[in-house]
Amino acid sequence: MEKARILVVEDEELVALAIKTYLDGIGHEVPLIVSSGDEAVRSIPGLEPDIVLMDIHLQGKMDGIEAATIIKDSYHIPVIYLTAYSDAGTLEQAKITEPFGYILKPFDERMLQATIEMVLYKSLMENELRRTKEKLETILKSVGDGIIVTGMNGYIEYINAAAQKLLQATEPFAKPTSVFQLFQLVDDITGNPVSMGVDEVLAEGKSVSLSECTLISKLDGRFPVDLDLEPLREEDGAIRGIVLTFRNVSERRKIRDLIDRELQDVTNIHRSLLPQDGQNYDGFEARGFILNATFGAGDLYNYYRIDDDHIGTYIIDVMGHGVAASATTLMLNRLLAPDIEGGGWLPILDVDSCEPKKVVEKLNALFCGNGNQMFFTICYGVINRKTRIMKIARAGHPYPFLFKRGGEPQELKTGGYAVGLSRVLDVPEIEFEFGPDDSILFYSDGLTECAGLHSAQFSKERLEALVTDGSSGSLESLMHRIKSEVVRWRGIEAFDDDVTVFGIRLVAD
Repeated sequence: MEKARILVVEDEELVALAIKTYLDGIGHEVPLIVSSGDEAVRSIPGLEPDIVLMDIHLQGKMDGIEAATIIKDSYHIPVIYLTAYSDAGTLEQAKITEPFGYILKPFDERMLQATIEMVLYKSLMENELRRTKEKLETILKSVGDGIIVTGMNGYIEYINAAAQKLLQATEPFAKPTSVFQLFQLVDDITGNPVSMGVDEVLAEGKSVSLSECTLISKLDGRFPVDLDLEPLREEDGAIRGIVLTFRNVSERRKIRDLIDRELQDVTNIHRSLLPQDGQNYDGFEARGFILNATFGAGDLYNYYRIDDDHIGTYIIDVMGHGVAASATTLMLNRLLAPDIEGGGWLPILDVDSCEPKKVVEKLNALFCGNGNQMFFTICYGVINRKTRIMKIARAGHPYPFLFKRGGEPQELKTGGYAVGLSRVLDVPEIEFEFGPDDSILFYSDGLTECAGLHSAQFSKERLEALVTDGSSGSLESLMHRIKSEVVRWRGIEAFDDDVTVFGIRLVAD
């Protein structure tokens, strides 16, 4: 667990000391306890805490909400509210400051620990994104667009200073000078000349935008550009020339490549959490795949040994995309990692990993009401390797398909909202017995809702048809068939949402 410097703002001395004692005990540092909002704000510059635990109702001129607003806006430090008040008015007022979480007094130690860990994850990711965004905004503001106006014959009528600088053309132009004498465009990948689309602009009045190309000036200056051409019209609408706008996008490309690399790193870490395909425990074989969304992964599945008698498995779909969703999947992977030496106990959730219903309900208690509005769906299951009985708890996730040897696939329909939506989550637990060659298939809604080239969704009916046709073959062939079909259906490499499919089969002897 990462060590954090935590400023405690609490005007009840006994409560403050209890919090400090607990935080010190689990490895965090509490360098200071203050009892007012004024003191909290004044102490931030010298203290530079990682987190502020802030009582909402403080004595003095400045309450916790006002202090949290200043701390958030001026120092970008995450605030967790401590409050004994749960009335709607107080929480609505506090919500405006966008806190990272809430802890109700008297506080639960495990809840406090888990909330701090979540806040550290989220704060790290948000700070990285904020720094990247600020850098990008600064660069974009400093880049000047080059503007060239030509007549119908391509001769330059106007060129601004930014264009002259970009083209290294500081000397006066000889009259007349054609825009095609100043530079040419080549394709970034092939190096072949790229047409600027002048005929489309002049003859058809269309706007033309070009990207992923390199500009080569007459003085051999080279840089990547985005270029736009618009028809220049007279008052009566007749086209009389072209307005050409271009910009050097070297820095933007670097940032884009940096963000792409960061997202790829997150994706690689995410993929490293996936179980080995074809993993087999006592004949229970597991296979699956994830086709990641363009902006980071929010899905995760796992298949692992809990102890000598039990296999654990889950599939999770975090709502949203990007780094925040990916960070949540990493955190959930840690929360659901059993202590093997401790008999499969989940230490942070404080529950037996072999009890699916209790595990899901503990997750809901942890995530609901913390102010982060982070929701996710889950199917969590445990297989008894001796009895071959599987227990499943489902919360908001698509119904899994069960197909018995020689039979038609059937959906295992159970209730249960997504985790984090409601404080009260009663998750039914279902069970069934595996026979030889029996299989269960889990999937995310990114599969059935995947839009093809004509915007139609892949649909549950299409998946069910694939499962029905492939139920008599191997699990490997079924996974390959589903993956190939959804890739063909999508028609492009980019996915708007993660597409995840995961199955378990009891292989006949």
